[in-house]
This record gives sequence, structure tokens and C-alpha cells, in this order.
Amino acid sequence: MDVSKRSKPLLAFTAVIAAAALTIAGCGSSSNDAAGAPQTSSGAGGSTTPAGTDGSSGDLFAFTGHEPPTDAPKPTPGKNVWIVSCGQAASGCANGTAGIKEAVEAIGWKPTVIDGNFNVADGYGNAIRQALAAGADGILMHGVDCALVTGPLREAKAKKIPVVTSASFDCDDPKNQSPSEPLFTATLQMNSQYPDYGDWLYARGEQLGDYIISKTNGKAKIINEHFIGQLLGEYAQAGLLASLKKCPDCKIVGDVTVSNADLSAGADKQKLAAAAVKAPDANVITYSFSSMVQSSQLQSVVSSMGHDVLVVGGEGQVNNLDIIRSGGKVPAAESAYPIAWFGYGVVDELNRIFAGQQTVPEGAGWAIVDKDHNAGEKGQEYQAPIDYKAAYKKTWGTAS
Repeated sequence: MDVSKRSKPLLAFTAVIAAAALTIAGCGSSSNDAAGAPQTSSGAGGSTTPAGTDGSSGDLFAFTGHEPPTDAPKPTPGKNVWIVSCGQAASGCANGTAGIKEAVEAIGWKPTVIDGNFNVADGYGNAIRQALAAGADGILMHGVDCALVTGPLREAKAKKIPVVTSASFDCDDPKNQSPSEPLFTATLQMNSQYPDYGDWLYARGEQLGDYIISKTNGKAKIINEHFIGQLLGEYAQAGLLASLKKCPDCKIVGDVTVSNADLSAGADKQKLAAAAVKAPDANVITYSFSSMVQSSQLQSVVSSMGHDVLVVGGEGQVNNLDIIRSGGKVPAAESAYPIAWFGYGVVDELNRIFAGQQTVPEGAGWAIVDKDHNAGEKGQEYQAPIDYKAAYKKTWGTAS
């Protein structure tokens, strides 16, 4: 990637949906420019495959992760671990939280899940303080950025209670409006090639752009729906735009920004429909995250356009994967990943922190899924070509 260097120390935090915490407020403004985009972090020996830049199927459909770490300190059983969800009403938040809970149980600790409820009435801060008051040994969070909980994080730090997160950005991220000191004990290191979550999202966005270029023979006219108001949307958008710069005959003919307020009010469908009216010759609709759109809404918009449209997105929610598996076109492809891997990864990192060790890359990757590649079985999430759950249990010594 021809991008500028990000100056962030790769220490104990460098990290979803992901994962998929798409309905929480964040810090930083939306940008349609790839300037200031992250540079791919260099790893120490991961078997990752970079996003394709030439449209070759070998690059575009390869899984970008690698095996989880093969050594770890022996877990101390019975730890009291609290898990804070960004909002259980959103599938991305709920699924990510479920993966963490499963991993906490697998390593032999006691999980307590609390719903941060999209930070309504300071839901995130109250959740951290409730965990501290209950004597939590550690706190795991999914989809909650540091800037939303600075006070409670300082309280946890003062009490020496570790807070580890997935699908989140620390307070020192350069895309924050006012970067400050990092306050998370650690954020999930995604994999050896892209340990930082922002870099990982950027690379996913870039690969999605490469897929669009390949499928349209470099003639893409794109209605681009992207999420604003949270940093994960910033990085995914920057990666997509970087890819499209390689395609002189590709252009965005409709720019649809979607915020938390739009999602709450149901305005995202209206915005997308309006963009389709203004750009009736568009042949692509793209979105960064499955949680942000409903396939039924996309189908309605595509039907109104009266011609074939390539609909591609991100995350790989099961309902969308089932549409892809059936040969449906809305969506026709997604950049998918197993969200539970995030959960096993943050639990592995917390275990290392309990033992006084540094965190390591956890191997989490993604792959483009379409009808002919990586589709898997009906009703399943994307199945990575690595049995990461068995690998973690073997490393922890908890395999039954």
C-alpha cells in the first residue's frame, strides 16, 4: 500500500465486527480522503496473504489470517471477568460479546456480561464502574472506543484492573479529534501482518475495492454507503478509496454517509434510495459493514434501478452469507471473518497480562466470500481454514 506511516507504538494494545460495533457513537469526523491512511504493520513471520492489487483470484480469495499463538502462560482458573458489550440489540455487538463469553468459559474463568446499551445514560462508564465495584479481576470490552470512557478507564488503571478490548480504538489513535494518552491495558492485536485494528480495517477496505475492480473489469460506477462518526468507518473507507485510485475508469457516483442517528431513524434506506435516483447508471453498491444495512432494503433499491448491480459489503453476517450461498445478488459478496476469533484473542491477551507478559498477534483474518469462493454451509458464519478454537484450547491446556 502506498500510504503514510502511522506513528503509534506497537506495545500492549495495537489491535472487530467487528468487528462489528456499528451502532455506537465514536470520536473523529468522517473523511473521504485516503490521506493519512495507515501503513501495513510488518509482522514477525505470520502466514498472511496480502490483499490483491492485480485482480487475481489467488490474492482476492485467500484467508488473510494465520494460526493463533502456540504458547501461552498457564491460566489461573476461577478469574472473575466482566464483559462489556457495545449494545446487545445490535447483532455485531451481541455476536462479538458471545464469542468473548465462550472463550472466557473455555479458559476456565467466570464470565459476567453487561450490556453497555450504546452508551445510553453513560452505559459504558456505568458498566466499567459496576465491574470494579463487584471486584472484577479483569474487564473485556467489545466495540467501545477509549474516548467514550476515559474517566472509568482511569479508575480501573488506578485499581490495577486490566481492561482489554476488541473492535475498539485507544485514546491515542491519530484519527481521534484530540488524541491523548492510551488508557486500555491492551487492544486486540489482529494478526502478524496487520496487528493494529485500523490497519486491518484499511486492508479489508482496500481488498473490497480490488474485488470490485476485478468484477467490473475496471468500469465501476459505485454508490458507496459508509459509516461516519466512529473510527472503524474511517479506516474501512480510506482503504476502499485507496484501492479505487488504482482504477482510472472507476468512480463513486453516489456518496451515502450513514451515522448512528440515521440508523436510529431509519434514514439509511432513504439516503440510499435517493442516491440511486441521482445515479441511475450505477453498477455497484458497496457498504463497509453488514450490521449497517438490511438486505431487504438493498433489494428494494436495486429493484428500483432496473438493471444488474454488484452489491458487496463487509463482515459476513450469517443471513447475508446465506443469500450469497443461494446465488442471490443482494449481496453478491462480503468480506467475512469469524467474530468469535476476536473473543478468543482478547481472552488470550488478558491471560498474558495476568501473567505479566506482553500481548502477541492473535491470527484473526478475513476472506472474500462469494457464491464460488469460501461460501461454506447454510446457517454458518464464515468458517476460517483454521480451527482456531481448538488451537487456543490446546495452547491454554484446557482442551477436553
